[in-house]
Amino acid sequence: MTFAGVFAALMIATTGSARADAIDGAWCSENGQRLAIDGPSVTTTRGLKLSGDYTRHSFSFILPQNEQDVGSPVEMVLQGETRVRITIGKSAAQIWHRCPPGTS
Repeated sequence: MTFAGVFAALMIATTGSARADAIDGAWCSENGQRLAIDGPSVTTTRGLKLSGDYTRHSFSFILPQNEQDVGSPVEMVLQGETRVRITIGKSAAQIWHRCPPGTS
């Protein structure tokens, strides 16, 4: 295999794993709620876009006006490639999963 072929194969192999090990992406709850993280930005379950505290494996923000539980802190911690633990205020943590492709 040529150097270019090895390089291309390596790029393809690492592209998927880089995203899978980050909290970025769309997350779905068991009851049909959805939110999306893109770096330091989040789109809430009601479609509001705001900023939060982002690390590769966690995200946190305060629920704004027009959201249920306004003013409550939201803490999200990645639990693997397809699971995230979400805690809203003092409520029990919930496990959400990556949304299937094409989910809007």
